Amino acid sequence: MCMSGILTGLLLFTLTQAWESNGPYGGFVTAAALDPEGNVFVATYQGLFQKIGTSPWTNADKNLAISGGINELEWLEERLWACTKNEGLWWTKETDPGWHRADGIPVDADVVGIVRFGDSVYVATRFKGVWASSDGGNTFGYLALAGEEINAAAQSYDSNGDGEHLALVYNHALIHYRFLSPGPDDISEIIELPPGEWHVQCVEFA
Repeated sequence: MCMSGILTGLLLFTLTQAWESNGPYGGFVTAAALDPEGNVFVATYQGLFQKIGTSPWTNADKNLAISGGINELEWLEERLWACTKNEGLWWTKETDPGWHRADGIPVDADVVGIVRFGDSVYVATRFKGVWASSDGGNTFGYLALAGEEINAAAQSYDSNGDGEHLALVYNHALIHYRFLSPGPDDISEIIELPPGEWHVQCVEFA
């Protein structure tokens, strides 16, 4: 899940009360994710933290050998994925603890998102293209769009509600891809962003 802003700690809100901080205190949150049990994981400039049930926040980045920060956290294929700034894609899961590099993703990739679309898992990077896995994220291969400054990725529908798509933000536009091999013939829709100095960091569809 990508964050559209930078928060101090993780904020909780209900209809009957004001926003209040739930920690981790002093950490500027850049990304957050929930596992299927509702446990919370957040990436901050001070590290990666987890809150399991009602227990206190604990550090969750043991052996995650990065220094540049995390663009996005995502729970996918029974794993927690860390999309890092210029240090590739990493994952961890309960049955295989510790952090591991994703096989096939360049170790210096600026990873902006990971998405399940159809029967495959897709990884979007800035300038190093889109990568795909057909085996649940065990291995990835290069697909397309090297050299493009992709800023965000999501699973989506186009504006006509036409099927499942892979949506990428680049070239000052939100581009919906219909098929599993992004290319000019696979584009379902191009939505030009309004004129101006835009720097899109997150796109989500609900």
